[in-house]
Amino acid sequence: MLSGLKRVGPKVFCVVALLLVCTALSEAYSRWGGSGGRHYYGTRGSNFYYGPYWGSGRNYYTYYYYYLPTYQASDYNYHTCFYYPQDVGTVRGGYYYYKNNVSNNYWGRCYPESSYYELLPPTSQRPVLTDIPQKDFVQQKEMPPIPNAEPKTPIIPPPQPTTPPAE
Repeated sequence: MLSGLKRVGPKVFCVVALLLVCTALSEAYSRWGGSGGRHYYGTRGSNFYYGPYWGSGRNYYTYYYYYLPTYQASDYNYHTCFYYPQDVGTVRGGYYYYKNNVSNNYWGRCYPESSYYELLPPTSQRPVLTDIPQKDFVQQKEMPPIPNAEPKTPIIPPPQPTTPPAE
């Protein structure tokens, strides 16, 4: 009987160790966001569809840029990103435009899958995109840090846009 326990002991230890590792990974996955960790692009209220959905007038797509404001935070904050595939009035197409949901102002724009970002100085930030002159966007050398996040972490470039699903 003692020899049987000696053979089972290492197996039980391995199973228990594997369960502990799986529990830790599951906790990390849920804590840091199943879709990308500290920050990611997605849609509101969806754990399955991370692409865009159509905005009003069907002339832009809407994404959300989610981020944890601190490493200790458990809830994500977000900025709304509007992608215009083509020019609409005075809005230049081909860019993601970022809007801060706290200040309700647009603060920057970026080409899809690009690290060439353009920021608006605080005096040019407005709640209505058509009220912002295109010349006010200032080219940056690198992606800016996530607004209101500590420690300062650069924004990840936006994804290549995909066509929203049929409604």
